[in-house]
Amino acid sequence: DGALDAVELLRYLVVTPDVEMIIRLGDEKDGVELVKHTTLKDQTRMLGSEAVRVNLEEAVIEVRRMQSYVNRGILATKEQVAAYFRTFDQNNKGFADLKELRKSPQYRYMVAALELADRDRDQKVTLKEYTDLVQLQATAMTTVVSLSVGTRDRGLFEALDVNRDGRLSVRELRLAWERIAAWDRNKDSKISDEEIPHQYHLVLASGAYGYYQPYQPNQPVQLVSTAGPIWFRKMDRNGDGDVSRREFLGSPEDFDKLDEDRDGYISLEEAKKAEEKLRTKTSQR
Repeated sequence: DGALDAVELLRYLVVTPDVEMIIRLGDEKDGVELVKHTTLKDQTRMLGSEAVRVNLEEAVIEVRRMQSYVNRGILATKEQVAAYFRTFDQNNKGFADLKELRKSPQYRYMVAALELADRDRDQKVTLKEYTDLVQLQATAMTTVVSLSVGTRDRGLFEALDVNRDGRLSVRELRLAWERIAAWDRNKDSKISDEEIPHQYHLVLASGAYGYYQPYQPNQPVQLVSTAGPIWFRKMDRNGDGDVSRREFLGSPEDFDKLDEDRDGYISLEEAKKAEEKLRTKTSQR
């Protein structure tokens, strides 16, 4: 009838989610957990333990967690804080004089922040007072959660670079067709430009968006994975999610036992399986 009544609006609001997931921030080993998927069961898959990808007909939606946004300002070094403080200590007296700074138009924007640092209210801010304020702000920034949403348009490289390290590993190349086969809508065993879907990414991280550098989809992001046994993470020196023969510190015989699919790499799944077998064997002794 051209108008929305209350009942119709309620029907719009009460919608069964297509995909549900749990994203754990901090130092949790399994960062992303898929709870359930209803209408999109066949289109939803896990990308390791850090992300979930939903393949739609015209778009790919990826939800990923990061340990935290990399800070370029608030989490400065002591040397950087001291250097910045010296711009306010005009006469090199060892403190910033708030009375003098209020008279200078170029410093008025910082007076309010420096007043917060002046804990003893003597109108003089020392380096220690200023450093304490910076550290307090840095602590506060880590208590919030930020969601970054962006698009990679129709990029093929980004779709294959699962771990977002800016390079394609041997495993990523071997699994390339498996990841993009669903895009072949006309079933000609080829992917044309028109068949590459729009790609959207949602990244959750601890830290305040704005103070922290946001996730840049077109730039390499070195993700420090906390998934898998400690020996696996230590041996994976290039951070590609696999341990090659060159990286493996054990004997060739031990490598062959762990490399169950004989592809020349120990995957995260193979490492977890080996660790579970070892724990079971140890508990039975």
